[in-house]
Amino acid sequence: MVYAILLAVGDYKDVGSADIPTYKHDLDIMRKALNKGLRIPEENIRVIAGNDDCGTVHMKSLAHAVADVQGQLSEEDVFLLYFSGHGQLSFSGHGRRVAGLNTEAGQTAEAVQTAEASQATNAAQNTAPTPSGLVFSDGIVMLQSVIDYVSRLSAGGKIVILDCCYAGNFEGSGPRTLQFDQAFSEFAGKGIAVMASTSADETARLWPQRQCSFFTGALSQAIMELTAPAAAKQAPTPLTAGIRTSGKVSLNEIYEVMMRIITIRNYHNPAGQQYPIFRSSIGGTIFFRTGDDSEHHAQTWTTSDHAKIQPPPNGNIHHLKSLNTKTQKRRAVFVILPLNNKATDPPTSPESNTEGAPVPPANTDLASATRDIVNKLRAGGGDDEVVWCYFGADERDILTGLHYAYTIWAASEALRRKYYAQNAAAEVCDGIYVFRNNSYDVLRRMQTPTKSREQFVHDVKKLLSLIVSNAERFVYDLQEVKNRTRTMAEMRALYGPWIERVKNLYIKLSDEDVAPNDLHDWSEAIYDLAGWVADLAILFEGECARKEERSLIDHTIRRYHEAVEKVRQAEANI
Repeated sequence: MVYAILLAVGDYKDVGSADIPTYKHDLDIMRKALNKGLRIPEENIRVIAGNDDCGTVHMKSLAHAVADVQGQLSEEDVFLLYFSGHGQLSFSGHGRRVAGLNTEAGQTAEAVQTAEASQATNAAQNTAPTPSGLVFSDGIVMLQSVIDYVSRLSAGGKIVILDCCYAGNFEGSGPRTLQFDQAFSEFAGKGIAVMASTSADETARLWPQRQCSFFTGALSQAIMELTAPAAAKQAPTPLTAGIRTSGKVSLNEIYEVMMRIITIRNYHNPAGQQYPIFRSSIGGTIFFRTGDDSEHHAQTWTTSDHAKIQPPPNGNIHHLKSLNTKTQKRRAVFVILPLNNKATDPPTSPESNTEGAPVPPANTDLASATRDIVNKLRAGGGDDEVVWCYFGADERDILTGLHYAYTIWAASEALRRKYYAQNAAAEVCDGIYVFRNNSYDVLRRMQTPTKSREQFVHDVKKLLSLIVSNAERFVYDLQEVKNRTRTMAEMRALYGPWIERVKNLYIKLSDEDVAPNDLHDWSEAIYDLAGWVADLAILFEGECARKEERSLIDHTIRRYHEAVEKVRQAEANI
């Protein structure tokens, strides 16, 4: 569940600052983006704009609002705080009330007095200016204190969005690390991210044409672009190009599209440029479910999706997979057909030439099983022109892609000439092509686990924690290049040894033992994640300063985030 507090200040008469005329529209478009775009229920969004939406918002309003929602939060929830108003870089000499965020209303006065005393001491000692603050109708709340307090809330994921001057003047929590003994669900999507409208020394801009703040307008547009119904979009827009949205969208993808919008406007408004800051200490990223993605996973008999997994009709069929092309309807069928207990056929390899050793069924039996399968498919409405049947002795064979034989059924003589290749290990039996895997016995032994389940989990999780922690540190520091606080040359100097370290970890994971059956999906998700991290190292090793190489790195980071989410889901299923 996602809970959000949207707060906008428009009335600044009592503190001597100019009123902000766009505060109402900022709230309206953000509420719409969260509700209509990210599907956050209306009742979970609290909007604060003063009595009768007059724009007079006091410091205690923020403290009370956070206190009210805090009791509803759990580790599985996401909390989002949005602020639109003035930002203050230095508090000295303005005579305004200054406070840290404290949800105990009775302690607010004490916090103000402490902050004012600290401010007076700093002024007397001629120290550096006080860090940035968020300006309310009656005073200032220190920006860093807001971020620090939100980071301690009981929600697993926390997001702070700041649309004000000098919003980027805050310290991040640093990259998140995955502990060896930590459940992946305690890492993925957990932590805090801060999205600030401006860098540490910039002022925020309005967007007169849209009657809103520039940053809020770009952010809300990014959300709506990414979450627009597929039927309305037909194809990705230039703003969302390269980003796949299949029923969910991530926080990092929202930031990426928002930056494309801001980059375009900065180009056309050189005198009013604005450079947001984004720092995330979240494991991976936070995903928002934005719609029904059943259309992307529909299990139907007729599909042109080459990777579509379909439900089996019945019997020994484990699963089916469409292999359709534009001109042909084709299907692969994965079948569990146990080996015979007695050697009724010639041995498939010298290793199996032992009296009583299990051997595959006879070619005639495989051809008969294939014809039965084709008949079932046709009875279920299938009109395939070519069907491949892959036979395994048990589920382990299917999971590992090991088959002792495969067959091909083709609907016409022309197709049989095309697909029935000449091979010494194959024969055509009753019009069906049957191929024997003579290396099956050797490969079967190679794919038998040698470690205990506990030892396998221990060793894989140890490597996973190292791979993920290395990836998180790289992604966090690379973001500082986009934040313009670090150069790519500095990244290269810092991450030279990191490249080889990541490659070596990937090789060690690839050399791991075969996973037990019940851990197959979990281990495959981890191998996929490690592959994307290795790709990051390879890309960064190349000439990534060029624009096209940078886009490949961004693409790989998106895939890494998706892989983190898949590992979390796989862990939850075991």
